[in-house]
Amino acid sequence: MKKQCYEIDQNIYQRFDQKNDMFCRYLWDENLKTYQNNFADDMLKNIKKDNQGYTHLDYAFSKASWTVYNRFPFAFSWEGDTSFEEDWYGYKLREQKYQIKDLEEFTAKLKKVARFYGASLVGITKINEKWIYKNAGKRSDGKFIGSYPVNLPQGIDRAIVMAIEMDSSGLSTTPALPACAATGLGYSKMAFIISCLGEFIRNLGYQAIQCGNDTA
Repeated sequence: MKKQCYEIDQNIYQRFDQKNDMFCRYLWDENLKTYQNNFADDMLKNIKKDNQGYTHLDYAFSKASWTVYNRFPFAFSWEGDTSFEEDWYGYKLREQKYQIKDLEEFTAKLKKVARFYGASLVGITKINEKWIYKNAGKRSDGKFIGSYPVNLPQGIDRAIVMAIEMDSSGLSTTPALPACAATGLGYSKMAFIISCLGEFIRNLGYQAIQCGNDTA
């Protein structure tokens, strides 16, 4: 059976501006019912009610699962790690480019490395900028402070796409907090995995930029 796909009118289509996603728009669009409605607004009320899935313990459990994602900004850096003072390996690995003799064999090795770091699925494809935000939204202290264009560096024309499995038992409790914890853990794993794989590629002497699904 042939799979039905949406038809895209190229005369209308344009890349999406992140300021219009649900995590940015509620901060600036006064026409939304959810304008300035913070996730944490009802937290203390829920904790006081002590309902299953919304207890103080559940909120603590959920918030902690996002720690690596929220507190490890290098994970999404396009520059790579340059702090070599406490690094036994130093920077000399990057001074020479690893010679790829067999592309198919190297691709298999790279995918194996990605799975070792924790990826559940991994594939490599040509980049299609239609899947990348036109502009990235910038938030700070609960305020939307503007957008900036997303332009990939010259020479970046391939994407290593990885999927990270999330805990199904936690997700089954949606919309309760254990589901949020399962999501947060998935995002924290993503931050760890992409930063490791990005450094692996740069250590071979090649350019790599790290992107989460908040970029594309």
